[in-house]
Amino acid sequence: MLLPLLMMIAAPDAQDGDKLAEPIAVQPGAIRYAPSRALVSATATGVAGLPAAPETVRLECLVDAHFGDPQRCIPLTGAARPAATRTEFDKRATAWAATPVERIALERVKATRVNPMSEAPYDAAHPVLVPMLFTTTVSAADVVTLGKPVATMEARDVEYDERPDAALLSSYYPPRALAAGIEVRMTAMCRVLPDRTLFCRDARPASADSRLDPAMTRDFALATYQVIGAVRLMPLTKSGEPVVGREVEMRIAFAAGG
Repeated sequence: MLLPLLMMIAAPDAQDGDKLAEPIAVQPGAIRYAPSRALVSATATGVAGLPAAPETVRLECLVDAHFGDPQRCIPLTGAARPAATRTEFDKRATAWAATPVERIALERVKATRVNPMSEAPYDAAHPVLVPMLFTTTVSAADVVTLGKPVATMEARDVEYDERPDAALLSSYYPPRALAAGIEVRMTAMCRVLPDRTLFCRDARPASADSRLDPAMTRDFALATYQVIGAVRLMPLTKSGEPVVGREVEMRIAFAAGG
């Protein structure tokens, strides 16, 4: 199905280089990596005026067909139609003054990765961007409040049941940092949930780097929540203590060279 889909997407451009194809609605089965619970909570934490009931936000995004990451997005509020041309899309993206709820939705959508839609070799000079429709909800209930941990433990004492793979780590390396060759070690406090996955918060660089601006630091923090969210621990520590409910400080290195 990949080649017919790409031919259908590319056909309008052959006739009119500015025209956009009708966007594809993203279905659950098309999502490779969804935003982690920690990332969802972090995007809403500290934001005033969150709706008590879930508020639905629709976004049209241009998604890289090779990597599956949304590049730029515009809101589709009310009866707004998708952009018909790239010029219209860019104009609407530039003029968009996002509300707090829309900013939260945008961060979550940009943290979503869909399955690759192209098997052709990647061409950085001519990336294939596919219009896609994302729908997400935002509410005050997205913010997770944790009680006191049952105990703490050291990272060196944990045993891993599942680890994130290299594809996940590379998929969430902040593009601007990667292009600049910026490497960083991030640290975060993480709670072991009943399913033995980790819910992290307070992610921050372990050492200062003058090239890290606030936006890039936040990108690394969200990437940290996403990647460590893929970790699952063994039920017991190396010393035989149950891990569920404990807190552990985790570190992760983002290295541009892999």
